[in-house]
Amino acid sequence: MIQLPTLNSDNVLSLLHLMPVGIFLVNSDNRIIWVNKTLCEQVGLEARQLIGHMRSELPGTNIFPISERIARQHINSPSNETLFNFNYLSKTLETEFDDIAEIGCLVKFKDLSDNQIQFGFEQVEEQTGLYTRHGILKKLSLHVSRSRRYFNPLSVIMLRVAPDSEVNNESINHAIAMILRDKLRWVDDVGHWNMSDFLLILPETGEEAANKLARKIKFQLNRFKLPENHKKIPTSIAVSSWRKGEDESNLLKRVSEQLNENRYKVPSASKIS
Repeated sequence: MIQLPTLNSDNVLSLLHLMPVGIFLVNSDNRIIWVNKTLCEQVGLEARQLIGHMRSELPGTNIFPISERIARQHINSPSNETLFNFNYLSKTLETEFDDIAEIGCLVKFKDLSDNQIQFGFEQVEEQTGLYTRHGILKKLSLHVSRSRRYFNPLSVIMLRVAPDSEVNNESINHAIAMILRDKLRWVDDVGHWNMSDFLLILPETGEEAANKLARKIKFQLNRFKLPENHKKIPTSIAVSSWRKGEDESNLLKRVSEQLNENRYKVPSASKIS
């Protein structure tokens, strides 16, 4: 792996231009503020034709937020050498830019090597950019193994969305994904556990801090209304923290049982385990 020097925003952007995947930056208004050369080539447009437009106007569906899952993958350059760690560059950009809400990439799956696809992209949902059940379970197993070895605190949050036949599931999932990513740290992981449940993994997080985050997420969800029909999304939420000697199966069992008890209710401190 290449050892990177101390970077500033200018040479970070220069490196982003060299990436074999399309990279874009979005501000808090959800408007594109920067794109790399590869993205322009992918969509057949110049940068000036993209900057200022809404993120939702980007052509193509294989769009992912830059996060730890891609950072761990270290997307390779065409010469098959690791160019840089996305997480390292993302944090640099976040400290340098006053208004940067998202760093994303647009990937054409046919341009990826079999090794790249096997390493991580099949573990990510195309629509939401969240881990699949397989992907998030793999992450949880790694975190639990680390906690069992070093006794690090670890908590999980499980969120359930009430089914609604009048609302498109993709619309709900996308909205939930955006809210969750907004509240999580870069070290946290979130995945789509099944049709109605989402699983959040909080490394180095004890029970008290996890409960606090769960209430913040629930508060944000209670305020949110779907843009299509202004309906709210009924949800329930539960938290469990890893116990000494416990494996991921027991941890998941406890948080699932707690979620069933809290079915579509606003959690209080006494109701979150």
